[in-house]
Amino acid sequence: MDVLVLLCVIMHFASVLTVQVGSHEALIHRELFNEYNAFVRPVKNSSMPITVEISLSLRTVYDLEEKRNTLHSSTEIEMTWMDDFLSWNATEMGGIQAILVPTKKIWTPNICVKNDISNTNCFGTHSTVQINSNGKVVWWFIRELKTECNVDISRYPFDHQKCAIKIGSLYFSDLEVLLKIVDTRTNSTSPKTCGFVSNDEWDLLENLNDEITISYNGMEFTVLNFAFDLKRRVSFHVNNIIIPLFILTCLNLSCYFIPYNAGKLSISMEVFLAFALFLYSILESVPASSRHDFILGIFVTSQLIFSAFTVVVNAILSYLFQLNSEIPMS
Repeated sequence: MDVLVLLCVIMHFASVLTVQVGSHEALIHRELFNEYNAFVRPVKNSSMPITVEISLSLRTVYDLEEKRNTLHSSTEIEMTWMDDFLSWNATEMGGIQAILVPTKKIWTPNICVKNDISNTNCFGTHSTVQINSNGKVVWWFIRELKTECNVDISRYPFDHQKCAIKIGSLYFSDLEVLLKIVDTRTNSTSPKTCGFVSNDEWDLLENLNDEITISYNGMEFTVLNFAFDLKRRVSFHVNNIIIPLFILTCLNLSCYFIPYNAGKLSISMEVFLAFALFLYSILESVPASSRHDFILGIFVTSQLIFSAFTVVVNAILSYLFQLNSEIPMS
């Protein structure tokens, strides 16, 4: 009986404590959002801007479409700012330090990805934010992005690509919302890279980030430029492009050492067609760009020209042999 009484007392105090905590949280919500206007910047001094600190880290690269100059990636984004109207005394509210609320209930900065090519480039309000007792708002989420990336194919497949994700406010100028790059987990000005998961084709080498100020209609807007240096993994391309290309090049040179009566012309034609198909398959996977010299394409084209010259020479020799079969063929 004593054990049952003790258990009943413990359950009673636990239920009372739960009700008190729940009532405190409900009281916080009622006091904070009773007269809160989500359409007004939450600053007591309207002449001061709200500083929004943004941290962005690249989680993984799904695909880099060279043909479309598009980077498809998964990113982790964290935004923090101070809301002057969302604070409370944690001691008076049962020690509650933070609450979770839907983003549609509070003011949020109108932040968009400037170089996003999808229809959802702005961060929506269908998520949850954490509000601390001192008024600090933390908005953290994971987002898949499709952004523009100027692909440089000059050193393909031994290339590095520098792609950037540009974030800025759609309507607010720096006088209203000031954007800053910050990593809230390491207290540094460059975002973290330790969480990046390499895929089968790309590795992340480093981040190169900066803040760009743009003037428009007499107002200044800050755009955060999160740049990433991506290195292509070359093992697949070496096995399927470089080694076959080296073999074809050796065959192209060896056509001059094949005896005429061993099918020299037919072998030269086969090598020429192989180079033509090889060049076509490469050009199908890389963008058509006049700004960068495609070194691999130039090499394959030169080998194709050399192979065509070999075919023409062998065709002339074959014609001369048919005119007079007594002509000695070296």
